[in-house]
Amino acid sequence: MKEIEATLRDTEIRAPSSGTVINRLVEPGELVANGTPVVVLVDLSDLYVRVFVPERHISKVRLGNSARIYADSFPDRSFTGKVMEIAQKAEFTPREEHVKEERTKLVFGVKVAVENPQGYLKPGMPVDVKIKWKDDVPW
Repeated sequence: MKEIEATLRDTEIRAPSSGTVINRLVEPGELVANGTPVVVLVDLSDLYVRVFVPERHISKVRLGNSARIYADSFPDRSFTGKVMEIAQKAEFTPREEHVKEERTKLVFGVKVAVENPQGYLKPGMPVDVKIKWKDDVPW
């Protein structure tokens, strides 16, 4: 009986943390090896967006700057955020990113934490980000 219970426990799938399943990688009933990923799990309350700031403007951006995030899916609202990381080195504009200006110039990657308590935003959604670098200027 103990052997059956142990075998049954081995069939349980447990997540390392809480979150939302955004992609199922295997179908129910499929045989998978130990350690094989079965879902993509994301904490939608802990998202960030990486943006690229042209070299000539990076001196204006500071850690902790407020940001507003605009998603095409929500045209009538914005989400708040905060600059949490600024790259130490410039790079050429990545091909897969869409920067409106200066596509061949040097840019700095900036990571912006997004406040998303209701879970409206999802990884991979296209967004625009405005970083407020002057505290005394309204949005």
